[in-house]
Amino acid sequence: MFFGRFLANCAFLGMDIFFVLSGFIIHYNYSVKINGSLKKFYAFFVARFSRLYPLFLATFIIDLVLVTRGGGVPWPDVLRVIPFFISMSQSWFYQLASTGATFYYIFPRASITWSVSTEMLMYAFYPLLWYWLVRVRSFSLKMTGILTIFSILVLSSAFRCLHTNEAFFDRIGVSIFGDISSVSRSPEFSFSFWVWYVSPYSRLLQFICGIVVADYCLKQFDRVLNRSETIFVKIGSLLSFLYVLETFLPQKYAFPLFDEIFQLFGYAPIVCFCIYYCYVCPVGHFSRLLSTSWCVRLGERSYSIYIWHIYFYGFVLMLPGTRFLHVVMAWVGIYIFSAISYEWLEKPLRQRMRKLLSWA
Repeated sequence: MFFGRFLANCAFLGMDIFFVLSGFIIHYNYSVKINGSLKKFYAFFVARFSRLYPLFLATFIIDLVLVTRGGGVPWPDVLRVIPFFISMSQSWFYQLASTGATFYYIFPRASITWSVSTEMLMYAFYPLLWYWLVRVRSFSLKMTGILTIFSILVLSSAFRCLHTNEAFFDRIGVSIFGDISSVSRSPEFSFSFWVWYVSPYSRLLQFICGIVVADYCLKQFDRVLNRSETIFVKIGSLLSFLYVLETFLPQKYAFPLFDEIFQLFGYAPIVCFCIYYCYVCPVGHFSRLLSTSWCVRLGERSYSIYIWHIYFYGFVLMLPGTRFLHVVMAWVGIYIFSAISYEWLEKPLRQRMRKLLSWA
């Protein structure tokens, strides 16, 4: 299938964009506001928690009711999993239910919240990186920070390289958890899949990259690019396009160098460059497209779209019609419902939770 690799890699691109952009937005918006104050750090966590938790909890409760009424998951497994979902920590550890499903996949529709769980641990990591980037002045401490971050990047890169060394981590998983964690039994429930795709520890690379790009942009604020930098941006734009195109084409057309970079870093370098490009070229075609009102609205509703889309895909597949008609109906339904969800559910609950958790 000509578009088989394209469809498979769309999920990888979406997740890499999510975690890199998350790191960028967090540091760009909060690095100055925090200012080393514990109260400001607390306000940061309240803001992020209030942004994510209401819809996260809503989809979990809905799926919990559907699963328990349908009898698809044994009650002992449900009771074991509930504390991890309530605390948003279901992706932090590799654990299997009696059915063989991982904890973060035990609820079919709420399974997509693994990425939200992973992001929550990133928020806990952020203050350490903020301290190194913003407050540390000592050369020796900065060198220690550089070595620490370099080590994290190397470790994350090793995890990201798993799809070429899958057998190694598969053996580790089998030795600890038994054959039930092997790729041969179920790839999506395997230990190696959790390590390289789901766990926060392999996703640190994208998050850190986004933070570093944001820090660089803040230090280059309002500076006009010189000629060499302009050339770099133009060449980088071309290489980014070719890189993404190469990963979407069938394997037989793959370019070895790009393929090696993709195996190691995924789309993180390209996402970082695109963010930098939009920052330094705000009047470029791509930047102007992202600044249009409809695109801004999509960005505001993106969380609602992500949380509810799986319900619509499951529903339309039960209706008569062609696959194309199903896709159109799902997209229209998701767009309309996400707008309602954002205005009547997400925004009000976020504001109430922030007010409830804020300092007196």
